[in-house]
Amino acid sequence: MLSRLRHNSSTFLRKSIPFFIVFTEIVIVFIGFSLLTFLNKQSSHSSKLPQAINGVLDLSDWNFQTDGTVKLQGHWKFYWNKLLDPWQFTVYPPQKEQIAPVPAIWKNLKSGRHFLPDEGYATYRLLVKLNSLPQNLALNVKFFISSCKIWLDNEKIYESGIVSTDPEKAKGCFNPEIILIHPQENQFYITVQISNYRFANGGFITGLELGDALTVINQKNTRSFKDLFLFGSIMIMGLYHLTLFVLRRKEYYTLYFSILCFLLSLRTLLMGEMLLYSFFPAIPLSVFLKLSQSTLSIGLTVFVMYVHSFFPEDTPIWFVRLSQASGILFTALIILTSDKVFSSFLLPFQISSMLIIVLLLIILAKSVYQKRDTSLVFFFATSLGAVIIINDTLNGYGLISTGFYIPVAQFLFIFVQSFILFRKLMKSEEQLLKSELRMLQAQIKPHFLFNALNTIISVCRVSSEKAIELLLYLSDYLRCGFSFKNDEEFVNFETEILHVKSYLALENARFSDKLKVVFDIDESIDCKVPPYIIQPLVENAVRHGILPLKNGGTVKLSAKQKNNQLSIVVEDDGVGMSEQKLAAILNGTEKKSGIGLTNVRNRIKRIYKREIEIKSEINKGTAISINIPLIKGAR
Repeated sequence: MLSRLRHNSSTFLRKSIPFFIVFTEIVIVFIGFSLLTFLNKQSSHSSKLPQAINGVLDLSDWNFQTDGTVKLQGHWKFYWNKLLDPWQFTVYPPQKEQIAPVPAIWKNLKSGRHFLPDEGYATYRLLVKLNSLPQNLALNVKFFISSCKIWLDNEKIYESGIVSTDPEKAKGCFNPEIILIHPQENQFYITVQISNYRFANGGFITGLELGDALTVINQKNTRSFKDLFLFGSIMIMGLYHLTLFVLRRKEYYTLYFSILCFLLSLRTLLMGEMLLYSFFPAIPLSVFLKLSQSTLSIGLTVFVMYVHSFFPEDTPIWFVRLSQASGILFTALIILTSDKVFSSFLLPFQISSMLIIVLLLIILAKSVYQKRDTSLVFFFATSLGAVIIINDTLNGYGLISTGFYIPVAQFLFIFVQSFILFRKLMKSEEQLLKSELRMLQAQIKPHFLFNALNTIISVCRVSSEKAIELLLYLSDYLRCGFSFKNDEEFVNFETEILHVKSYLALENARFSDKLKVVFDIDESIDCKVPPYIIQPLVENAVRHGILPLKNGGTVKLSAKQKNNQLSIVVEDDGVGMSEQKLAAILNGTEKKSGIGLTNVRNRIKRIYKREIEIKSEINKGTAISINIPLIKGAR
């Protein structure tokens, strides 16, 4: 099985990766990272954000009113395996200290020759210097998964969970909060105790943010509004496409896209300002983390299925099954194991995810090479998303510092995919119109050509001139019918009328004693109409209205042009229809006599958003009226 999988994958890669595709991928990734780095440098340069140096953050030149908030990032003093209260630094100053970057997880730090473990406890300390004593300051504590305590000088201002040196007593918690602080002097210490035993990473995940209280609150509200806007926008798109799938069950790409939207909207509430936890603070932290990880493992699998539904010719089924197995496996690990256990599988999950993304890009590049519809837009949208995912993953590990752009990527990705879906649905509508036209054209063969030729053969024995005339009518009928191209939405009205007259001439020759035809058509009509909107109605009138009568009857075709409207009426004095039969025809349940009428009705409704009018009485006949806007044509 594995050997066959390797063979299939190698064959697929060998056949589908021209050199220019690999080169294009490298260029896209390089440009993407260069752009993100440039934007981050521009932002950092323009704001001149201060950094802590050796445990001291000098904000003497910083004005919170004009310069805004500042993140307490840089290098703090760090004390591993010690929980130090602020007073201890005065009474019993610690003999040994380290310098640690903030924000960062402590397993990237070394104690001697070895890196620190995930589990443990530590104290961070920072001296903040201001140019004057501010009146209204606030500290934004955003993301501490581990348990922690925070002091401002000797005053404890924040506590989340239970900090302890004993793993059995310690308890992790998540509690984002804005804390109003009142320093007594223009320089003060911030002391942070952290312990971690049950979660994957310990330490500062994101830094603290200090600023004017009103500014901090306003910025948090603005970010929360952006998250809610993204959540609402993406959720509405998901509901809309789910409704499309309910109405059109065969188009599975709308279902996959709606699931992607739901997952991304949920992740919007789990990331950023983490509004889901604010709305439901009683949710256990472990559930919060499992939801966050599951959206990634499930989302990637659904996206592969989404790509397969768009480009089935280019997406191998083994690749779809492989991604499904990977998604199920990692989702099960996330749900069934603790965060600590799953963290050991985190690197394999990220590696497999990157491999799946690379293969997806190769598949999309192959689709571009094969010139599939919308493949180019799809390719670049996915490439941009992949660049941002890689960027944010590397930022999360502290390997680069270009900034986080996932929220922007989510919105742009959903917007582009919505455009692609709209394009595909429009193509689907066009294909439906073409199939309906082909079905009407196909009706010529089974029931008409045989009868027309038999009629002409029988006339040949009586009058060769009449036979020649009928052959000319048949020629006009076939020329008009088969000249309607599958992708031609409108034809000249005179072409449609010639088609109808040719048909009626042949039927009149066949049933001369039973069929009378009356035309009332304005000669001044010069417009375009959809093909096959009159002939099926006339054919229905002849076959199902007149021919069942013993003595036959009359079919009348009227066409009038008035006030930029074209009015077409096909009426007969035949057998008529009951209300039940008419309803069955319109509902599509009457298969014997309603195909042409239903087809014309659907096309008129789709093209013009209008209904046709049908009046019918038993033994009195039927009248069908079409009123459509006038579309000028050329004679």
